[in-house]
Order: sequence, then C-alpha cells, then structure tokens
Amino acid sequence: MALKKTFIIDHSKVKVLAKPKFGLSNRRFSIIYEYIESDRQAEIRVFEFSILRLLLNKYDIIHVHWPDRVFASSGFRPLIKVLLLGLLFEFCKLRKTKIIWTVHNPHIKFKHECGVKTEDLYYRMLFKQVNHFIFPSSESQRTLEEKFREQKLFLKPQSCSMIPLGIQEELFAEGEARPQDLPLEENGYFLIVGRITAEKNILETIESIKPVLRVLNRKLIVAGKCNDPSLIDSLMQNSDDYVYLLLRFLTDEEINYLIAKSFALLINYEVTNSGVATLAAAHKKAVFFSNENYAEGFANDYDYSSSYSFEALLRDPGRLYAAVLEGVFAPRRSIGLSEVARQYLNLFSIFSGSKVARNRDRKQRE
Repeated sequence: MALKKTFIIDHSKVKVLAKPKFGLSNRRFSIIYEYIESDRQAEIRVFEFSILRLLLNKYDIIHVHWPDRVFASSGFRPLIKVLLLGLLFEFCKLRKTKIIWTVHNPHIKFKHECGVKTEDLYYRMLFKQVNHFIFPSSESQRTLEEKFREQKLFLKPQSCSMIPLGIQEELFAEGEARPQDLPLEENGYFLIVGRITAEKNILETIESIKPVLRVLNRKLIVAGKCNDPSLIDSLMQNSDDYVYLLLRFLTDEEINYLIAKSFALLINYEVTNSGVATLAAAHKKAVFFSNENYAEGFANDYDYSSSYSFEALLRDPGRLYAAVLEGVFAPRRSIGLSEVARQYLNLFSIFSGSKVARNRDRKQRE
C-alpha cells in the first residue's frame, strides 16, 4: 500500500522526473520546480528521480542536470555507468518519454582509466538520445557544440533553448546569518565559496593572489565543504594573516552573509555558468572569472558590468580595485527564478504533447 501511495501516480497530470529535484545542494531548481507545480491549470508534477519510479510509471519528461557525474568514479566504473545511463535513456525513448538536459558544465575534462573512448561514447549517447538541450549561458552552448563537432556531430537550432540560471532573489528570503566560526571580523574580503575541490585551482589561486592581497590590504576567505584530506592539509599550510579558511557545509543564510559582506567573488577555474556568480550579481558584487571569455560571457548573458577576469586582477590590481570601488551595478537583464520557471514550464508544455493544453481547458471549464 505504501509503495502504491509513493510511486504510483495520477496519469492525467504531466509528469516530470527530475534528477536532481530536491536537496540543499540544488536549492535553485527546487524553487523553480515549486513554481512550475504551483501552476494549477497546467497540472505539472515533478518527481525526484529513482530507478523504481522510472520502472513503475510512464513519465512525459525526464529532466537531467548533471549526467557527467557518472565520471566521478574511478577504474572501469565510469564506462559501466555510461552504458547503464544509455540503457536507461533507451528505455525512456521506447516509452516515448522525452529527455531534456540542462547543460551546466560541459567543459569538464574527465580523468579516468577508461580513456577518451568512454567520453566519446558518453557524448555520442547524449547527442543521440537527448530530445532537447537547455543552455544556461552562451558559453555552455559554445563549449558543448565544440565537443560535438570534434565527433562530427552538429546540434540543430530547434533542439536548443537558452534559459539562464536566474538571479536568486528568492534565496534572500532565507535571510543572512553570520557563521559563528567565521575567523575574520572585517568586511570587504575576496571570497571563494562553494564545494572546495582540487579541480577548482584553489591552491594556485591563493598563491597567485597573495601579492595582490598585500598590495590592496584585503583578505581572502575560502569557504565551503571539502572532502579531500590532502587538499585540506595543503590549504591549512597556505593559510596566514591574509588567507582564512571556513571548510565546512554552509547554509543558504551563511552563504548570503559571506557574499553580502565580501568585496568580490573569485571563480578562478573553468566554468561555463555559475549559480554562485548570479547570487553575487544579485548582491551587486564584482565577480572575477578565470579568463576573459568567461568574464565576457557572463557580462553579455546578464548585461553585468562588474564581471572581470582573474588574469586582469593580477596584471593591474590597482586599476581593477578602483573600478570596483567606483560602483557595481545590478544586472540590467535581471531575471528571477519565477521567470526561469515560466520558461521551463513553456518548454515542458511543448514536450508533453497536448496534455498541458487539455488540462488548462478542463480547468477553465470547471
């Protein structure tokens, strides 16, 4: 009985299976899905992905965000996971379920023993089986198209949509909370915040920016959860009077506080779009990306004047410091999560056949 209540669902509604939907690590899309489900006329239900749900029910849409996480394992497990993912997607196609992929980080370079062939198989499988690609930024689209072109695969314009991540005003409602263990009293620091991993070049960033910190008399806070003991040791060795560490899980309220009190955000690694960057923009903070392409892409996508490259900061810290002090402007194309949800709802409506239209007509007649 519990199984039926939990996994067997009403087939009159438009059903979306999302991976992931819930969780503190995915607060943005939890809010977006809540907006979508609040449209009572469309009657769209979004469910957290599970194999059991997929087998027991027919869904209209599968919405995936980070399929590249199949490469988080080592050895031959990535190859096995890619093959299993391909089988799952093939099962969905046989049941006429549409597959939509929001392409967050196509720049990731997979490091595993299976080599390039597994990565090629992965991208060929996605190209063949995904019905629609959603790009949160122009840079994410350019990067994925380059990867496909390497294999002589070409995306059709009608299979692509641009839907930005959105500015997270909704998370301001969470308020701000100063971390009790914040080791720094003063404000106006540079900030690195998020998951702390080796791929984010944090040690190199610290080494590069220390002379700048001394010149500008500013501090750097590195904040976020780190599961790599060796990286933690290295970070501890590099902390000093200018570099402070806060290596633990942070709540939304604490992240809001850290960004609100910062001088600028540092994202000195490859990233085609960044949720924390949009949050910094909402707080009217400068953002320094790893290179000019990412900085220009973010500036163009959000019409945001305070998007710079980390390289430029190292070359001429005084000029960049003065430019930031002159004034940081909010994005002129500010798009909130409710508008992002509306765009997703429209897309889900298209790929659900006529279900949404029928539901709206029925609701209007009632």
